[in-house]
Amino acid sequence: MIHKKFWLFFLILIFGTTVVYGQSEVFFLGHQFGVGARAMSMGGAFTGVSDDYTASYWNPAGLAQIRRMEFLGGMSHLNQENEAIANNLSVLDETNATSLNAIGFVFPIPTYRGSLVFAVGYNRVRSFDDGFSYEETFFSETDSTYTRGYTELEDGGLKNYVLSGAIDMSPHLSIGVSMNIWRGKDNYEWVSSYDSEQNKYYFDNIRETFLSTSYSAVNFKLGALYRLGILGRIGATISTPVKLNAEEEWEWKRTDFDNFDPAYADYEEVTGDDGRWDYSIKAPYIFAVGAAFTLFPNLIISGDVEYSDWTQLKYTSEPPDGNLSETNRYLRQELRSTTEYRVGAEFTVPILNLQLRGGFMNKQLPQKNVEAATDRRYFTAGAGMLLDKQVKLDVAWLRGWWEDENYLSEDVPLLTEDIEINKILATIAFRF
Repeated sequence: MIHKKFWLFFLILIFGTTVVYGQSEVFFLGHQFGVGARAMSMGGAFTGVSDDYTASYWNPAGLAQIRRMEFLGGMSHLNQENEAIANNLSVLDETNATSLNAIGFVFPIPTYRGSLVFAVGYNRVRSFDDGFSYEETFFSETDSTYTRGYTELEDGGLKNYVLSGAIDMSPHLSIGVSMNIWRGKDNYEWVSSYDSEQNKYYFDNIRETFLSTSYSAVNFKLGALYRLGILGRIGATISTPVKLNAEEEWEWKRTDFDNFDPAYADYEEVTGDDGRWDYSIKAPYIFAVGAAFTLFPNLIISGDVEYSDWTQLKYTSEPPDGNLSETNRYLRQELRSTTEYRVGAEFTVPILNLQLRGGFMNKQLPQKNVEAATDRRYFTAGAGMLLDKQVKLDVAWLRGWWEDENYLSEDVPLLTEDIEINKILATIAFRF
């Protein structure tokens, strides 16, 4: 789906509302990190590792490596700081959210030779939790002042219910497939205010826009994993296009307060409109390759590359605003292909049953002509420990940062957002 703010732009044209239009991923909203504390602490470079339940997300072929039943559950906590800077003024907004990251069950089927493994579970693959605020007061030579304020609130998430299977095709090669049933909910609110005061008289207005969207889709991820013996593993995946169906309800409201004219003291007027948009949009294929190498007995180095050609993004039904062919032509002209890369390492401390991890990932934006500073960059770190022979605890920390530039109004023609993300994940796995 196109970012919500894209369609709010049309509300500006229709209703005269002012709203932030920010750079973000063009398909699906918010932040997509991945699932599993071990994978994320290695920078998401898990396509060539994939040896626990989270392989259902990263590379389903990796499930064939699991020989015992496994139950895995995980939680995550997100902290985001958004510093809005314009006209030499800085305003900081903070967002916090805690959610279930993944829960799943893996069950190998006894075989005479090779491996046959199935998995079922739930993954929260994208967070919509976000926030923004900015307010500035302007002064005129006539002793009047006016204040403009902007607030954005967003919450929700995109999740998939997954059914996966993997099988050994040979002693060194495994293949697998995951069927993903996507469901999600996004609640978005944008509020702008204008407060003008001269002597004891005032004129204020508040403009509010609300969007509530439900998502549904189905797609498949195909994976392969080739084992190089003690040297490591090489993996590859293909994700089929996600045809996202969106059911979106919107509401716009403006409230005016007028005390300039004594005849209309404390005058208040409310105007607005609402409606509904139903549409479908189809994402391109996504390709990923990754490798994990054992350089020393206790050290694993891994790396992934993921490619998406966003010029193939297109609507399959009439978009919320505009002509179908014109909108698809616009997307083709304004978008580009992206390459995401991820690297990670894991070191096992002898005797202690302790694993130390670190990683880095870089996510490009699909829009053309964007600055490199808008790339989403994350450093990651974490640790894992066997609590006993059957129970393992993994924790991960991610720190991300990037910049955005937005237009708010004639008074605030250029606003820079410095965004920092800190996320903590914890998963616990039982094998029996």
